[in-house]
Amino acid sequence: MRVVILTTADALADIAARELTGTHARHAIVGIVHAKAPVPRVVSLARKAMNHQSAYYFAYMIAEALLPGRFAALRPKTSLLAYAARNDLPVMPASTINEPSILRFVRETGADALLSLRPGQIFRSGFIAEAPPILNLHCTRLPDYRGMGGILQAMAAGEAEHGISAHRIMSEAVDDGPLLAQRVVSAIAGASLYHQTLALYAQASGVVADGLDALASRQTCPKQGEGSLHSWPGPAPRRALRRRGQALIRLSEFFRAPLKLSEF
Repeated sequence: MRVVILTTADALADIAARELTGTHARHAIVGIVHAKAPVPRVVSLARKAMNHQSAYYFAYMIAEALLPGRFAALRPKTSLLAYAARNDLPVMPASTINEPSILRFVRETGADALLSLRPGQIFRSGFIAEAPPILNLHCTRLPDYRGMGGILQAMAAGEAEHGISAHRIMSEAVDDGPLLAQRVVSAIAGASLYHQTLALYAQASGVVADGLDALASRQTCPKQGEGSLHSWPGPAPRRALRRRGQALIRLSEFFRAPLKLSEF
């Protein structure tokens, strides 16, 4: 399939796109929409986080996006944006992902699918109706823990397994829609939220490729119930992790050797 990727283009998005940027990719990237968060939106998110007693999680999200050193060994040799430049692919910057100009850009590329990798925003119904099929990557075992902070919520609940899923976006319902591919990993005893997230993203590129395969062949996985939906996590999940001796990010994780795929 010909794929346009809509992404913030952070380090975790680069990891998730490893299969697509590899030499033997089954699907072709034909363009990238680079979603950038304008300062007013970041400020608005910070205020919402504070109102929900989730300033700690807002800080974690910023750190996760900005600190790639700990998972350098998981990343492809070139980032998504570097890959686009090397292959002369069009890149469109965007502050909001539902702009009509994005639809025009996607049509001009001739894309068969739109891949959503950590866009940080919700697709609206008008955009969904006009766009090619949208595949979204969500880092939980869908349909459980839809929405914000899914890995944190699952760890706080003491889940023995965690999942990473690719699903098709059909409506504005958050992380809903037909499940196309999924992989499950065991919870890592004592892991920080950051470490467990890396363990899941080590599987991400395979899930993305499998999801695109399923989208091309119109296959879906059976939905297991309605699952759960979460917004800003509040203080309870953080307290739950502390009781288990688990951190959000450990300082030591930035000084040890980078994690390798073989560790997962």
